Amino acid sequence: VSQSRYGIATPKQTEILELLNAGLTQIEVSEKLCLAERTIYNHLAMARDKNDCHTTAELLRRYKFWN
Repeated sequence: VSQSRYGIATPKQTEILELLNAGLTQIEVSEKLCLAERTIYNHLAMARDKNDCHTTAELLRRYKFWN
């Protein structure tokens, strides 16, 4: 776990958020990374919790603000 442009996030969480920010859906991210949709959901839930965000959209807005 490290400080990234997404706040506190693991490398995998950061990778997922970058793909979502690029316009992919969670389903497309799961296919691209060869992970189950539920795994993507869990990574996002943990990133939201660590950064005090209620939604993934809020987390992505923070990313856009930080960049």
